Amino acid sequence: MEIFGGMKMAAARKKIYTPEEYLKMEERSEIRHEFVNGEIFDMSGSSVRHNDICGNIAFGLRTIIRKEKLPCHISRRCNAWCI
Repeated sequence: MEIFGGMKMAAARKKIYTPEEYLKMEERSEIRHEFVNGEIFDMSGSSVRHNDICGNIAFGLRTIIRKEKLPCHISRRCNAWCI
């Protein structure tokens, strides 16, 4: 219980999301989010360094996956889906 202005108030319950719910919401979202233990947090914009790291990871993964002849797509948000 939390005291606010002399009154006791129950703490608001946080919604816990499943990974599937997060991914579905993230597909439609204009901004990026982070998913941590069922909670979803807004993410700030990325830096040049972040984009360089993301690009290097994507290139490395794509090279390995193509050698194995597996289908893979890396989105503009640097999410990877491999089947």
